[in-house]
Amino acid sequence: MGPAAAAIGAANVSALVKLILKRSVSAGADIQATLQFYNLSAALILALVFGLPDFGTLNAEAAGLLALSGCLWVSGSSYDTKAYEHLEASASEVLGSLSLIFVTLAGIFLYGETIAEEGYVGICIILACIVLGGDISGIRLNLGLVHKLVGIVFQSAALIVDRHLATLIPANEVAFYAFAMCGLLHLTIARTSASQIPDTIQKCGPELLMLPILGAARYYLLIYALANGSLALSYALLQTTMIFIFIIEAAFLGLQQDLLKRGVHCACCATGAAVLLLSG
Repeated sequence: MGPAAAAIGAANVSALVKLILKRSVSAGADIQATLQFYNLSAALILALVFGLPDFGTLNAEAAGLLALSGCLWVSGSSYDTKAYEHLEASASEVLGSLSLIFVTLAGIFLYGETIAEEGYVGICIILACIVLGGDISGIRLNLGLVHKLVGIVFQSAALIVDRHLATLIPANEVAFYAFAMCGLLHLTIARTSASQIPDTIQKCGPELLMLPILGAARYYLLIYALANGSLALSYALLQTTMIFIFIIEAAFLGLQQDLLKRGVHCACCATGAAVLLLSG
């Protein structure tokens, strides 16, 4: 499997993760309980599939970066999930596209990545489609907007750290450590929320049980793409999540509002992804 295929696969799964998180928050689920269940269960799934990492092989650099990554992901996911209380999934996706700018610049200036002119065209097309195709009317100057923007900064920084981690240890180990550390940190931050996990699962239904499976697959695919390809291009392809959110909402959730408009924007986004792939 190539890095581009892994990034597109991560985008596909990411759409389901975002929609489940949005629905769980809307159902009144405890945010910390949801994140504790999500992260710890995802770590367990990765351990069952790939086995536990050899903890003795971690050097000081990798251990330090893992600790930093865990803190950044916990902060980012907490703020990002809180934003769903005030923002629709598509509006959140519009704001989330800002991280593409940060990550692209990091790939160029921190890791010396080069992007062909066609690649920049593809990135601009994807970025424009996300902004124009999203529910901009759902964005308000409120607490949700602040939470989302803060979450973007933390998650972008975490991804940049993970890009370097992927060159030090295997992708499955990066994913395992990330989920395990995030789960333990969420547990430490809000220990009393752990007792709310059964109630959270009951409120959200069976779909919440799929969340850690999908999350583990998404993160592993993303780290695999980062380890074997370009940070900027892999993350740009991940932004095609909007296409899969549109398909799921239209085909399975019965959301028909602005169907033609969103469909056209998604088709243009797919064109941007194709341009990216052709640029190498």
